[in-house]
Amino acid sequence: MTRIYLLRHGETEWNHQGNRYCGITDISLNAQGERQAHLTGYALRSASITAVYCSPLQRSRQTASIIGQMLNLVPTVDERLYEIDFGLWEGLSRREIEETYGPEWAAWTRDTDTYRAGTTGNTGAEIAQRYQLFANEQSAKHAEESILIIGHNTANRLFITATLDLPCRKYRSITQHNCGISIADRLDEEYVWIQINGTAHLATNG
Repeated sequence: MTRIYLLRHGETEWNHQGNRYCGITDISLNAQGERQAHLTGYALRSASITAVYCSPLQRSRQTASIIGQMLNLVPTVDERLYEIDFGLWEGLSRREIEETYGPEWAAWTRDTDTYRAGTTGNTGAEIAQRYQLFANEQSAKHAEESILIIGHNTANRLFITATLDLPCRKYRSITQHNCGISIADRLDEEYVWIQINGTAHLATNG
């Protein structure tokens, strides 16, 4: 068995501005995001985590660096943990997307598996498959260990839906707050989710 702690990065200014679709746009954490990362690192000190993995995007790398320092671990960057490419929707709010790209948004919500986000971005299936490939590989490498994966909002949710054998369009039924902690045990090639989007550790003023 491998225990996987799955984390969304800390808050960015685009998250603060009504969750503008960051996608592959490379923006940094804001002060609140740094605070969230510190609180999360503190909460994970007793989790016996042996490895930290993150996306190449700086909001993920910065979160991983803060937590890694608190866990005395050096994060490993992996390209497969990139957020979904939202194509023409990058930088827009959901309201702006629906107003400007109404038919395309409707197509995405109906067929997230195969429709390209923002017409030029990724399909949901592409992201789910590469995340699952990565998690399966690391589970085999870290048998009987606990690892931390610091990813992104939509990509994390697509991964969770895939492990539950749900269609990608169901990703919108799952919430991933900034630095919300999800926990799964991978056993006999199955993922058993113990917690999804735990945020109690963020409520403290510590």
